[in-house]
Amino acid sequence: MTEAAALIKRKELSPVELLKATLNHIYETDGSLEAWEQLVPECAMEKAQHAEDQLMCSNVNELGPLHGIPFGVKDVIDTKGVVTAAGFPQFKNRTPKKDAKVIAHLKSAGAILIGKNVTTQFAQNPPSRTRNPINNQVTPGGSSSGSAVAVAAHQVSVSIGTQTGGSVVRPAAYNGIIGFKPSYGRIDNHGVFPVARSLDHVGVLVRSVADARAFLSVAGREALVPTHDFQSEERVKTLHFGLIDEAMNLCQAEVRAGVEQALQGLEAADIKIELTDLGVSWDLLQATHKVIMRAEASAVHRELIEHYPESYENELLVNLRAGLLIPASSYIRALRSQQSARQKMQAKLVGLDGFVLPTVSNVAPNLSEQTTGDRSFQNPFSLSGLPAITLPCGVSQNGLPIGLQIVGNFGHDYKLLQLANRVEQYLQNVGIIS
Repeated sequence: MTEAAALIKRKELSPVELLKATLNHIYETDGSLEAWEQLVPECAMEKAQHAEDQLMCSNVNELGPLHGIPFGVKDVIDTKGVVTAAGFPQFKNRTPKKDAKVIAHLKSAGAILIGKNVTTQFAQNPPSRTRNPINNQVTPGGSSSGSAVAVAAHQVSVSIGTQTGGSVVRPAAYNGIIGFKPSYGRIDNHGVFPVARSLDHVGVLVRSVADARAFLSVAGREALVPTHDFQSEERVKTLHFGLIDEAMNLCQAEVRAGVEQALQGLEAADIKIELTDLGVSWDLLQATHKVIMRAEASAVHRELIEHYPESYENELLVNLRAGLLIPASSYIRALRSQQSARQKMQAKLVGLDGFVLPTVSNVAPNLSEQTTGDRSFQNPFSLSGLPAITLPCGVSQNGLPIGLQIVGNFGHDYKLLQLANRVEQYLQNVGIIS
């Protein structure tokens, strides 16, 4: 994304030609992947032609930082004039009159919407029809499955996703790309169909940390929470991470081996890593996340369930009905536990630059398991709202990607990206990622 944007600004790449190449590649590859719910080629081409005209007639310094860059959007995020169905049959003609805030920001930066990426129904369970481009017999993850696959298959360089449990970083890890979930409230989620409002994050699927940073600089300018802007601060010289011991003990052997190998290399590059924990019981974190997510999701869907129960995937319907049975007192206790969890994790981060742990406990499971994967390693950071990013850090014996998750302190999103950039550079230098 950032490389293409620079080429466009130097007038070495045509927005029209870039869009044509992008659409042609999608047409050639998406039959077997099904990453796209719909494309809007005519509208996109009109925007690309306008971008090209502006490029020829304007001072390039006056153009947006993403001028002429095509992007995809998960189909739970409102797009003006383009159906946003959220995988729900009753929404097949739901056409928003306004863009979600994040989409409006991207468009104002010059980016061009080319279509909506497939999501699991209402960004929940069960799996979508999208296929993993690395191995079509394993899950691409979810719920941002189409977004992750579109980026992994080089159909687009950026797609916008959402995460309530692990729906940005997990599919990114399973598809061997980068997924970035900013701090809770860092990206305004107005215009995003909610799963659970206390947990919902807007995030991004990309192929470089630089692209994640470019996204944040455009989409995160109206943060709803206090932030700490590290864009202009001196580059972090020494890194000190806390490795979450419990996660390492809970993951598959080949995932642990892949992460350990990457971490040993980081230590050889003078990055300090010490064992630590999150300061909160692992089981309590998972239980708290589950109570809040089910209680809030069921509140969102109460009326839809009453009118259209037959339109829901059965597993999702059961989970939503279960959420309606959660007592208010249990929900309130869970919210208090959530606040306490963030405070305790922040206390653990004192003296550390961030946490590191496997992004997912396993490599992508087979499709026969009917799952989008294990979200237990992502839930704590959706619950606490701490920013998280995943980088590919190796592959299993069967060639399936393994992800390394880096977690920063609340509101320190740019610092997290700075740290991730250092790790990315090392992993590139030793050939773990390209």
